[in-house]
Amino acid sequence: MRASSRRGLGLVETVVAVGVFSIVMLLVTAALIQSFKMWTRTASQTATEETLFKIHNILAKELTNTAPDTLSSSPGPGTWGVRDGDALWFLSFMDVNGEPVYNDGTGAGELGEPHWQRNIMYYCVVPGNHDSVAGQSCTGADGGDGYEDQCPHKVMVRKIINDPNDPETLLPGSGGYLDAPNGFTVSGMGGPDLEETRLLGTNILSFRVTADAESVTIDLRANSVDEARKNVPVGSTPLSGQPTTIQRVFTIFPKNSSGEEP
Repeated sequence: MRASSRRGLGLVETVVAVGVFSIVMLLVTAALIQSFKMWTRTASQTATEETLFKIHNILAKELTNTAPDTLSSSPGPGTWGVRDGDALWFLSFMDVNGEPVYNDGTGAGELGEPHWQRNIMYYCVVPGNHDSVAGQSCTGADGGDGYEDQCPHKVMVRKIINDPNDPETLLPGSGGYLDAPNGFTVSGMGGPDLEETRLLGTNILSFRVTADAESVTIDLRANSVDEARKNVPVGSTPLSGQPTTIQRVFTIFPKNSSGEEP
């Protein structure tokens, strides 16, 4: 009877041990899954924030070195019957080597004032061949203000325009420049006197510009698309209010003078 009792007790202990081990493994697995989800969410958000930070830094540096009266903005290109965002362009006195050029007093403008070299233009647009590069389709829709708010696959475009004028004069408008790249390829993009085209970022949701006599305010938004897809039907849902959309709003005060009387 004692031997049988010990065998029975050993069986119970084994069952309990297996049960405890199974529970521990389930908890560990759940923790690992949760940690992986958190890591992917953080990585996606970090990549989106880095894109916004990069665009912010470039824009802030270039806008600081222009003048309040040598910049302009307009509604940007449209897709699906609504605007993708705004367009912003301004004069720069940096030469091809990134060095500032100042008036030497022999031509137009006062000695030491910026000698304008180029127009620089920014805008966001839905890329051509959208469905292929995005891996899905988007219906596109008005967010209530005439601007698209459902497609997070827009790209941020920066163009340098170098016209024959010396000094360079501010472009009268954005017409002829607001084309879309073929996917992420800029080689076919154009515009009069175009010198360079670059894509500064992807997964852009919107780029909005508000300017007055002293400053320029930028409202830039991008979306962590991979994370958004886990929560909402991306491409047919407004994204501005989603937690996967990151917004960066900043105001720049151009510090230079155009040399013209107000």
